[in-house]
Amino acid sequence: MPLINAAPNNNGFYFNLYNKAANEIGCILKIRRFPKKRLHKMLNSGALDFYPGVSISKERSKYLYYLPVGFETAQFGITSSTVPEINSYSDIKKHKLTWLMELGSSKNEIAKSYKIETLKTPVVNIEKILKMRSLGRDGFTILDKEPIDYYLKENKLINYTSIGLKIHKHCCGGIKPMYLGFSKSSPHFKELINERFDPKRVISPINNPSKLDPNCIASKFANVLNKLSTSGETLAIYESYILNDFE
Repeated sequence: MPLINAAPNNNGFYFNLYNKAANEIGCILKIRRFPKKRLHKMLNSGALDFYPGVSISKERSKYLYYLPVGFETAQFGITSSTVPEINSYSDIKKHKLTWLMELGSSKNEIAKSYKIETLKTPVVNIEKILKMRSLGRDGFTILDKEPIDYYLKENKLINYTSIGLKIHKHCCGGIKPMYLGFSKSSPHFKELINERFDPKRVISPINNPSKLDPNCIASKFANVLNKLSTSGETLAIYESYILNDFE
């Protein structure tokens, strides 16, 4: 949460946003939940239509077309409030922090390259950073902004300073658009040659060799998501999950 609840409860930002967008183009949203590896195999084959929030990679671009959700996301660093501002991965090493990260995290390679001490755990959350702090250990971790926002709401907190933590917003990539990944093998997807593609620039969601056929469902879905974002509805849906009642 707030993106999606624990299975089998599908409530959350994703369901409310995508269900509304689907209904507006005459479609019915069905949510199916599988382990991530299996999900990507199904997206590759077209057995699933889209993945709600996906990181961009060269490999995934072979079978996914990235559509803007109309919402900004980010990954922020979290430490004890006594730690100076962290603006880069090198600062983690500089301040002799132990990086708490999930087992199998892709960020392990970053930690290795900077020779940062790590502590691996099946799940990373605010509680574990608080526990490290209570044990007198200087810890650092990275979390998506959405669960960081949600923790404040669930615990009726105004900010993290009140519990002795600091959020570092400039260390880990900054704020960037969220994308969903639409399967290129889906029957609801069709692409055309993008005449505006610049081969001299890096391929990205805004510089793609192909573009959506305006008549396909994926294109209509993208248009509605853009409309919801522009009108402020997307942000309002998100804020309904994270704003404190007493604010």
